[in-house]
Amino acid sequence: MIREYLKLARSYNAVLTGISPVMGAISMQQYNIFLLLLLFFVGFFGHTYGFILNDIMDYKIDKTSKVESSRPLISGTISIKKAWTFAILALILSFVIAFYISFTTNSFFPLIILLISAVFVTIYDLISKKLPFMDIFVVLGIFFLILYGAISQVGNISDITTLAWVVCLLGSIQTLFMQVVAGGIKDVENDLLSGGKTGAIFLGVRIIDSKLVIPMRFKAVAYFIQIIDLLFVILPFFIVWNISRPSSMVYFQFTIIKN
Repeated sequence: MIREYLKLARSYNAVLTGISPVMGAISMQQYNIFLLLLLFFVGFFGHTYGFILNDIMDYKIDKTSKVESSRPLISGTISIKKAWTFAILALILSFVIAFYISFTTNSFFPLIILLISAVFVTIYDLISKKLPFMDIFVVLGIFFLILYGAISQVGNISDITTLAWVVCLLGSIQTLFMQVVAGGIKDVENDLLSGGKTGAIFLGVRIIDSKLVIPMRFKAVAYFIQIIDLLFVILPFFIVWNISRPSSMVYFQFTIIKN
């Protein structure tokens, strides 16, 4: 049963979301392992909440898909009621840990940033298949989650460094690519059958004679996002990196950004 709950939470890729506030903190030169671990769990439980809510909202759509038949809600190993309980518990745990961080630093404004992130993720889960390019809401959710990690170190937006803003934007752009391009292609068959209105379908991605057809306009969008992503990867070299005397920690920061 534990395995089913881990599947429901998408624990296999939770590290990607969990590390989001960690990247924000590291970009602010925070290297305390215990604090970074706490921030990871803030992101991890936020990830759990977002994916479980998404599965609950997409239950009727996923129920018609053979590809999604192994998911806990579809297979029936976890009920909708238990999924709701798990999602709410994960959200509470995320904010409890965040509150502890705020209490120890005597800075509670970061909680508002985290709440904004949760609101955007919730909006995405509620309307993700109803209109094209609603992925922008999950992108904003990740942006504010990274920003939360950064601002939790200073308590004031005006004190956020240039590097931290670059990290926020870079993480958001990478999320946009995963959502619109990778996710859009992965779910296109099920979305077409269920009448989902995603960005990929809007741009003409189709399944014809069991073959995936990707039009040039979709490829153009994918390449454009990747080009912007690469520009932000190298941007720290020009605006924040002390080329003459780079420290070992600066190398570490840049490695975190690049990954």
